[in-house]
Amino acid sequence: MKIKRIGSKNLFRVTVPANLSDAGKRQDKYFKTREAAQLKIQEIRGKHKYRQTEFTPEESAVFLLAKERLGSAQALLKAADHYEKTYLSLTKHAMLFELIEIYLKYLDYEHKARRTQNTYRGRLEDFYGAFGDIDVAEITPVRLREYLGSFPPGNNRRTHHKVVRTFIRWAYHNGYLATDLMDQIRPMDKWNSNTDIIELEKYRRLLFVVAGLEPFSPGLPTTTRYLRLLSYFVLGGLCGMRRSEILRDHLNEQILCWEDINWAKNLIIVPHEVAKATPASDRRRYIPLEPAAREWLQMVAESSGPVVNVYQATHTKLCRELFDQLGFRLPKNGLCNSYASYAQSFRSPGEVAKACGDLESTIRRSYIQVLEPDEGRAWFDIRPDTPAKIIQMRA
Repeated sequence: MKIKRIGSKNLFRVTVPANLSDAGKRQDKYFKTREAAQLKIQEIRGKHKYRQTEFTPEESAVFLLAKERLGSAQALLKAADHYEKTYLSLTKHAMLFELIEIYLKYLDYEHKARRTQNTYRGRLEDFYGAFGDIDVAEITPVRLREYLGSFPPGNNRRTHHKVVRTFIRWAYHNGYLATDLMDQIRPMDKWNSNTDIIELEKYRRLLFVVAGLEPFSPGLPTTTRYLRLLSYFVLGGLCGMRRSEILRDHLNEQILCWEDINWAKNLIIVPHEVAKATPASDRRRYIPLEPAAREWLQMVAESSGPVVNVYQATHTKLCRELFDQLGFRLPKNGLCNSYASYAQSFRSPGEVAKACGDLESTIRRSYIQVLEPDEGRAWFDIRPDTPAKIIQMRA
C-alpha cells in the first residue's frame, strides 16, 4: 500500500488490496493529511497480522492476564512500547552487584583518590543492600526516590545522592540504562558548612606535646612517640593544606615531599599531582611558608621523602591515643578552617583562597568563621619557643 497525493482535491489516497480489505475487494480510501494515511496503513497491516496469528492457550492466558493487570489492551500496547524503548534498546545488561564492581574498577583505572573510592564503595554497598542483586534495567526513578528518602536529612543523605547520581549517569552513558533515571531527582539537602575552628591554646598545646616539648600533664615526662605527626598538624594548621595532600593510604599515592619545600624562598610548592583534583590543566599552587611553620618543620626536616611519613591507618591510631590523653578533640576539618579563619582576620580573602587552592566564595562558605581584625596574628605566632599559657583561649 502506497500513499498518493491527489492534487486537485488536496487529499491523500491509499489503495487497499482485496486481501487486506474488510469488504473483500479493492478499495480506495482518502485522507486529509499524509500522517492520517500512514496511520491507516499501519492499522490495516496490524489487523491483518493479528488475523494471521494463532495463539496457543498459554499465550492467550498470558495476554488476558497482562490486559487485566494493566486495565486495557491500549495500556498493554503502551507497556510494550515502553519495554521496547527501554529494556530492549539496551546495548549491555548486568546485575547490580556486577555493575558496581565494574564501576569501582573504573574509578581505580581513572586514578580517583583512594578516599573517594572508599566513599563510593561504602555508599554503593548500602545501595546494593537496599535493592538486592537485581537486573540494573529494573531500577526505576520511584525506587531511587524511596531509597534516598529513607535517610535522615543532612550531609550523609546529600553524599548518597551524589554517589548514586554519578553511578546511575555512568551506567546510562555506558549503555546499561536506557535513560538517566536521576535526571529529575534533585538533592533533598544542601551541603552543611562546618566552620568550627581550634582554640589558640589547644593548638599550641597540641604542637608542643607532639614535638616532645611539653608533657601531657605536669609531673609526667615528655614523649616523642607522636613526633611523626608534627608535620601533619603544622601543614594543616599553619599552611592550610588538605589531608589528602599530605597523608596517604597507599604507597602509590602522591603527597607533599620535602623536595617541594623551597626553604630559600619560604615557599611550599604543591605539585599538580598532589593538589586538589579539579578540571584545571595545571593544579600546581604556591603556599607561603609561615615563619612559625618553618621553625616547627625544621625540627623534623629531611632531605627527601614524604613530609608526613606515616600512613593513614597508623595516623588514625596515634591520633586516637594522642587526643585521649590531651582530653579534647579537633573539630571536623578544624585545621583548614582555623588556617583560613585566622588568616583572613588580617589578610585579604584573595590571598587566603589562593593559598588554599579554592575560590573566595568557597572559602567564605565552607571554611571561614568571622573573627575580629588581627585576631589571627597570634595563631601564626605559635613557635617552638612560645611560653606556655600566654595565649588566651577564645570565649
